Amino acid sequence: SVTLALYIIGNVLWVPEQPFELSFNVTTLRNIQDRFSFYSSLFAVLAPLVWAALLRWRYTTPRHGVWALLLALVFMVVVIVAGGRAGWLGLLAGTAIFGAGLWWYHGAKWWRIALFCVLGLGAGLATYAAGHGTAYFQHRFGNFGASYETAGSGRLPIWQYAVENLHRNPLTGIGMNGYRELPPPPYHVNSRLHPHNFVLQLLLEVGLLGTLATAAVVALMYWRLWRYVQVSLYAVGGLSAMTAFWVCALTNTNIFGVRWLIVLVVVYLLSYRLCRQGKAG
Repeated sequence: SVTLALYIIGNVLWVPEQPFELSFNVTTLRNIQDRFSFYSSLFAVLAPLVWAALLRWRYTTPRHGVWALLLALVFMVVVIVAGGRAGWLGLLAGTAIFGAGLWWYHGAKWWRIALFCVLGLGAGLATYAAGHGTAYFQHRFGNFGASYETAGSGRLPIWQYAVENLHRNPLTGIGMNGYRELPPPPYHVNSRLHPHNFVLQLLLEVGLLGTLATAAVVALMYWRLWRYVQVSLYAVGGLSAMTAFWVCALTNTNIFGVRWLIVLVVVYLLSYRLCRQGKAG
């Protein structure tokens, strides 16, 4: 994970990019500016669990405290530099839960948590500006709309299209990945693959029953980690990581996609195993 994070940061900083222009070509721009956007969500989910491991490393070997801090900052910086806005939202949620857990249950000083956040945010934005420039960032967040160029990246029509079809089979849904089989809408949507929102996708494709079953499984996962939150940093990291996962899933990829679901499964199982191992030790 550290190697991949450093590769992404180095690639953004030193691989030449074409200058940004307001009259850009969408396909070209996506290839240039957003080539690592999925990794933003991936590292947003991994970061809290890695932070828990680094904190444990710092406590057991205090002489490595500086290295632990630098590596922790790398995982915040790479989320910002990779450029995925879903990852940015996930990072905010995961960092908030992780910081609150450290302060409330493990006696961490709030000013240290705040200082880490300021350092990570500042380093991330500075690296992003050095690699991408500021014109692209300012244009994407200058307004919020339906097209790819704006902060919504065309998600509003996609969500509207999904909501308009919830009536088709509200109890059991239209089937997994059935969104792409729906008749085309009378207006343009940027994606016909999935709704880019896990709540809408669950309600549409597996219905109310499938959504409630999913909620029950997720609640069980949270509860099993919550039992260790007062005694294990990995429980705090795991809860934060899963929260980041679900926040990212509100705006990004297919919730039934294997590459995305495997992130949740691995993070949960690893967190739970580390909690159990810590209790036994």
